Amino acid sequence: MPADLVSTGLDDVLNTLSDRFSKARMDRIVSAALSKEADEEVEEIKKRLKAAYSDTGISAEGVTHGKISRTSGYPVIKIGNNGEHWPLIHLNEYGYTQYGKYRPGAGHGVLTKFVDEKSQYYADKIRESLQGAIVE
Repeated sequence: MPADLVSTGLDDVLNTLSDRFSKARMDRIVSAALSKEADEEVEEIKKRLKAAYSDTGISAEGVTHGKISRTSGYPVIKIGNNGEHWPLIHLNEYGYTQYGKYRPGAGHGVLTKFVDEKSQYYADKIRESLQGAIVE
């Protein structure tokens, strides 16, 4: 579920960076900021999943993030789960129907709530990291 992120001042920060640094240097700065924040968000997701699926903790251990991709024209980093329980997390997140009756899972909506709560926070943290690069 993609989230639309709006951070006031982000365009100004990016314009200042592009004026001050070369494109390659700016890409490295943006990639470092995205990777740093993705690391922090992965740890937060792991905590929430451990609380929701406290049996073995295997579901939470599979949470990871990928590399920066710029194929869409702007930098994107994906956070996902490559553990052995990823199909179960999907079922628990959205619920399922068994014998004609809807059953919400143990961690129903944990990831959706996380995205809703953190999307603006994440954008603001990225902006702050990029502003730090301007000061350097």
